[in-house]
Amino acid sequence: MSWRTIEGRRGVEVTLTANGAEAVAAAAQGEFDLVLMDIRMPEMDGLTACRRIRALPGGRPPIVALTANALAEERKRCLAAGMDGYLTKPLEPETLYAELCRQLRLPAGDIGVRRRASAPLGAERAMPGFDAVKVRRWQDEFPDTWRRMVHAFVAEYPDTTTAIRTALDAGDRARAGDLVHRLRGAGGALGAEELSEAADGLELALVNDGPVDVDLRKRFFASAEAAVTVLAGLEPPAVEAASVEGAEPGCGERSQRMRELEALLETGNTRALDHLPWLERCLGTEASGEGRELLRQIEALDFPAALETLRGLGLGVFANPR
Repeated sequence: MSWRTIEGRRGVEVTLTANGAEAVAAAAQGEFDLVLMDIRMPEMDGLTACRRIRALPGGRPPIVALTANALAEERKRCLAAGMDGYLTKPLEPETLYAELCRQLRLPAGDIGVRRRASAPLGAERAMPGFDAVKVRRWQDEFPDTWRRMVHAFVAEYPDTTTAIRTALDAGDRARAGDLVHRLRGAGGALGAEELSEAADGLELALVNDGPVDVDLRKRFFASAEAAVTVLAGLEPPAVEAASVEGAEPGCGERSQRMRELEALLETGNTRALDHLPWLERCLGTEASGEGRELLRQIEALDFPAALETLRGLGLGVFANPR
């Protein structure tokens, strides 16, 4: 989700960072009314970033934790690190705005969700495994963002699940846990309840060094496949075809995926990392220096530089996947 797009409609100016180190650097350079701190980030986690912001001169903006972990122990860890509030993901708009008003000491409703009249719930297409109320809220309040999120989820799903299987088979619990965490968050944001629950069980087993048995894996992959099948099967305009007329065989979706990657880089979203396998295939083994630099910049989370490189490349440098 693009916070810059959504929150701009609420009169909130948003600065995005890709990791904890960037968050600390931004806090050191500018004045912020409030910080929403993701707990699980690359390079530096949210707890460490919070402590370092608190150590800065005047480092007292309210900091609200964002985490997929709803356990009481996690809440205690966040508050002990110096945070002022605690929200669990996936976020509900009303909960988020209520917390913003509380932390900024604004009258309730000063930052709020503007609703349009909703169609009757029964008029929507059945989406088994999904929270129908959450889906309707997205479609009512942010239909364009909903479509972009669905596009991104469907496009990235094959590479992400392949990477999860590879990590699990290799016993790389850290890599698998990180990928499952991302898929869980993306699915949860779209209202995929069954996928979120299955991913939660698998992630907890991976993080806590518990057994990852066949049933746990089977449930996760089955729920993930069911969720993407539902989303991919939505009729236009909910999901548009990703193919581009005249593009080379085997890489027909690349124009759409490049636009998705550009949007992620523009907003500093670390889900840009999930596009790396696809980029490597489409660049081919004879990638130009600029193509190799683009891959390096994304891996290094240098998203501003990667955005500039991507825009300079164009479609012409992409080879057919090998």
